[in-house]
Amino acid sequence: MAKRLALLALLLAPSFVLAQTITVTESNDQDHTININECNGGVADQLSFSWTTTTGGLFDLYASDTAACPQPTSTTNTTAHTITIQSSLSTTSLTNVITVSSLLSQLAITCPGTKTQVSFCLFAAGTNTGGTTATAAATGAITLDLQAPPAPVANEPTPGDGALNVSWSQGSGSVDGGSGAATGYSVYCDVAGTTPINRKCATVSGAGTTNTRIENLINGTAYDVQVTATTVGQNESGRSNTVTGTPEVINDFWRLYRQDGGREQGGCAAGAGGLVALLALAPLAWRWRRRRP
Repeated sequence: MAKRLALLALLLAPSFVLAQTITVTESNDQDHTININECNGGVADQLSFSWTTTTGGLFDLYASDTAACPQPTSTTNTTAHTITIQSSLSTTSLTNVITVSSLLSQLAITCPGTKTQVSFCLFAAGTNTGGTTATAAATGAITLDLQAPPAPVANEPTPGDGALNVSWSQGSGSVDGGSGAATGYSVYCDVAGTTPINRKCATVSGAGTTNTRIENLINGTAYDVQVTATTVGQNESGRSNTVTGTPEVINDFWRLYRQDGGREQGGCAAGAGGLVALLALAPLAWRWRRRRP
């Protein structure tokens, strides 16, 4: 009976105690992540907000480097940074209301830095004051990716036919805390001696993938190769060491067979069927040679 009464009380409770979601969108991209370039103002990224609430009236919209957007006082929440984006709101949305660089500057968040999130809170107007604990009518957040990953270490490429097989290892340095962790790699290549190497020859996704094959190269031409790591917010590391490789013709079994006069059609000893037959007879020929005196 007690459990039923508790459930009934929860169902009958005013719905405004359940915070709604603040949706945050960017003018530059929609990856829901702020990177170093956006933080520094290298990209003029602006934020817009929209929300729904179950109560009417006026609201104040806050941003904070701390969850729940506490207002610091002389005795509590002294390490929190909370600012008012706009107060006395009667609308359900704000468009391009604040730039990313201005927001993070007001929150004393530096770039690069270790902060990983900014929280947004909507309170009934005048309720989120110093020393008062208020319940947010809506909350939201945006991810901060404010570190670049360490530069990878490239290995010497191995040649392919019109291609180079490139591999690397993750560079040394901190990639913890959800910021600065490599989630992909970019491979740059150009004819040896070209500086800088600006031609992007391959893009690799996945933190655990540390090799790729560069195609459409010219056999006999040396190429310089460099690798960079990228994060979820597209922060790019410095360049790896430069390695050099030369694509070359690879004489595999099929190529050698063709060069020795084999054909891919006709005859019991030619074509794919002929190859299979020759391979099948090879052990018998080996035994026959061993039996000879």
